[in-house]
Amino acid sequence: MIKGIIFDWGGVFTHQGSFEAVIDDFVKRFEADAAETLAQMTAFWQAPRSGQKPSQYFWDGLGRHLRADPKAVREHLDSLFQFNPETLTLAHSLRGRYKLGLLSNHIEDWLEEKIAQYELRALFDAIVGSYAVKLRKPDEAIYRHTLDALALAPEQSVFIDDKPANVEAANALGMHGIRFESITQLKGKLTKLGVQAD
Repeated sequence: MIKGIIFDWGGVFTHQGSFEAVIDDFVKRFEADAAETLAQMTAFWQAPRSGQKPSQYFWDGLGRHLRADPKAVREHLDSLFQFNPETLTLAHSLRGRYKLGLLSNHIEDWLEEKIAQYELRALFDAIVGSYAVKLRKPDEAIYRHTLDALALAPEQSVFIDDKPANVEAANALGMHGIRFESITQLKGKLTKLGVQAD
C-alpha cells in the first residue's frame, strides 16, 4: 500500500527541468555563447548543490563568466524556470492522506527561496536538499535518507522526477518511480498505483 509521495522540484514543480532547457533564452540577454555558458553553469553548479560551497559561488562564478551583476544573472535565470501551479494543486490534494516529501538536487538559496515563496514547509512532511545532506540523486543514500525522514519503506513510496536516471535509481531501491511528463500523465500513473490523485 502506498503511504507516501516524494516529489522532485525542477521539471516537476517547474516546467523546465534543466539548464539545457533555458540556455538559449538565457544567453540572449548577455550576448554570450550558449555552449560555453552551459559548460560554465554546469561546472559552477556542482559544488554548491553538493553542499561543498555556498550558493553564491554559483551566482558569482556565472556573473564573472558573463561579465554581469550576479543579482541580475540570478533574477533572469529564475524567471526562465516557470512554476507549474498544477503540481502544487495536486500536492495539496494529497496532503493529509499521504506523507509528502520533496527531494531535490539544488543549491540552497534558490530552493529555500521557493520553499518560502510557496509555503512548502507547511505542505511537505520532509524536505531534503542535496546541499543539506551532501548527497545527490541518483545516489541510493539520498533516497534512503528521505525515506527514513518520512518513516517509509521503499515499497510504500512513490517517487516523481523528470530525469530517467533518478527514477531508475528509485525503482532499483524498491520505490515506485514515475518519470514526470505532465499532470495528466502523472495522475494516471498514480491512479494505477492505487493513489487517490483527485
